[in-house]
Amino acid sequence: MASSLPPARREALVAEFEKNDPAFCRHAVRHYYEYLGRHGSLVARLRASDVPTWVVRGDHDEVGLTDEERAALDDSPNVTMVTVPDAGHLVMIDQPAPVAELIARVALRE
Repeated sequence: MASSLPPARREALVAEFEKNDPAFCRHAVRHYYEYLGRHGSLVARLRASDVPTWVVRGDHDEVGLTDEERAALDDSPNVTMVTVPDAGHLVMIDQPAPVAELIARVALRE
């Protein structure tokens, strides 16, 4: 995972990750996956919601959407897909400025 972090911040971020308790991380991830399994497809829930939603992804995100998921999100009137250039799955770490700009624009609209 370290190789996917921005080189300029890699050392500091790895040091922060190393502060995490591995047992707690395993516990949290296990329960997170259980939660996802209990509540079904996130895509279906986003589409069923009447709440405006932005799905922000890096253009190099290794966690892919299926063609069906992408089409369903693109077809949803309340979902806006945003692709951030030069970012992976950790888009907020890879490219924090575009994410912050999007949040500010969305907050000012409301």
